Amino acid sequence: MMATLRGPLVLVTAILSSATASAWAQQCEGRDWVEEHIRSRASHAMAYDTARGVAVLFGGFDGTKTIADTWEWDGSAWKLRATTGPANRHRHAMAYDSARGVTVLFGGGCRPRKARE
Repeated sequence: MMATLRGPLVLVTAILSSATASAWAQQCEGRDWVEEHIRSRASHAMAYDTARGVAVLFGGFDGTKTIADTWEWDGSAWKLRATTGPANRHRHAMAYDSARGVTVLFGGGCRPRKARE
C-alpha cells in the first residue's frame, strides 16, 4: 500500500559543526524542495497546528547554548513568533492538542551535555 501525501512535508535540518553554522527548512512541493533558512539549531521540537495550518518549532541547541524562540512555518515562509515564553530548552517534545486548540511542550533540558572527549 502506498502512502498519500496530504499536505506539505517540512524537514528542519542543521549543521552545527562549523563556524558558519546554518539551518534550513525544506518543504516538499510535489517532487521539488523549497529551501528556507532559519536560525541554526539541533535538538528542537515541532508540532503541526491543524486549526491554523502552521508548523510550530520551539527551542533547541545552537552549538553553544539552548534557545527559547518560537517559529512558525505557514507553508511559504518562516515567521519568528516569540522570543519569550517557555524557558530555553532542547531535547523536548511538542504536540498539538486539538481538543483544547493549543500546542503543548513537555520535558527537555536547559543545559546541553558536554561533548565527550
